[in-house]
Amino acid sequence: KKKVKFFLSKFPNSPLILRKAANIYRNSYDYIDQNRYKKSLDLYDKLLRILEAKNSSFYGPVLKFKADLLLNVGQKIESYSTMKLAINSSSSVVQKIESYFQLFVLYIAGGDYIDAIKEINTFDQKLDDGFFDSDGNEIIESLWLKSKVSLNLYKAIIYAHANQYDRATKLGYKSTSFCANFKRLFVKTES
Repeated sequence: KKKVKFFLSKFPNSPLILRKAANIYRNSYDYIDQNRYKKSLDLYDKLLRILEAKNSSFYGPVLKFKADLLLNVGQKIESYSTMKLAINSSSSVVQKIESYFQLFVLYIAGGDYIDAIKEINTFDQKLDDGFFDSDGNEIIESLWLKSKVSLNLYKAIIYAHANQYDRATKLGYKSTSFCANFKRLFVKTES
């Protein structure tokens, strides 16, 4: 704790120091000092202001850290909103997809299964309509197939936990179909 304060006093606007300090406070919560989460959130906010001003590519990943922390302290709505900001700030297709899947995990961890299914269905439709990065580059077929498999597996897990075995099984078969297409794609590219 003393080292963190020392480095923050010496380098108060260093993105690296701010990120490490925020992570230390986030990960050292011990039920006695409940201010540590608040300190972590304050450091993340300061870091996000700096990164936004610099138009840094690390802005999105820090939003993800903050969203995770917000869920841990019971601020689910703020957590989901923060993760959606991470999605919107993603510059590449891969970053955007990873952020969407982290949003699904937050909804599931928060116990909001219906909202998780809604977000998954919305993302699934975006994949079908054409999914692009900030430069207008479209998702490649292999990544599209991986995303479709994963979406169906996430939904199958949610439905299985809700004792909706028929829906879960149907989604499992759908994922198998996407896996077969994925395999054909790689066999085709290897020839």
